[in-house]
Amino acid sequence: MTRLADIFKQALTNEVKARAFYRVAGEITHDDASRMLFIELAGLEENHARELVNMAKEIAFESAWDPTAFLDSLESDTHASVSDHELKALLDGDMKAVLGIAREMEHASMTAYRTLAEKSTDDEAREYFAKLAQQEAGHLAEVERMALALETPDADRSAL
Repeated sequence: MTRLADIFKQALTNEVKARAFYRVAGEITHDDASRMLFIELAGLEENHARELVNMAKEIAFESAWDPTAFLDSLESDTHASVSDHELKALLDGDMKAVLGIAREMEHASMTAYRTLAEKSTDDEAREYFAKLAQQEAGHLAEVERMALALETPDADRSAL
């Protein structure tokens, strides 16, 4: 595989993993605002994965690689993409740990997209990956906001 294909694979893996994680988080959280954010993030990650596949289809990789088949294989076992540690944090309802994991996932996705932007020789692709990196940075900011809200006393939360 070329380095670019490996980056695409990692980006797709990140998106599928994040979507699965956010879906489970949305199912178990007791806070309606958090649930809605997790559902929204899951949908955005799914869209990113589809967009990545469409972008990858237009690239001539040095070795044969089918981005659609790769995504299908990842999606066929999405629960396997949530580790035991992550599942435990979700099931325990430890929102601080859940948000820590979400931070790591968003940062990994943001980094992968920045790398794709840097490696791209096509201006349109570079702009697209930079846009995805920006979106992931926005997701990271939302997760950070949720983490701050957890640590803020109820009386002070209206200021957030």
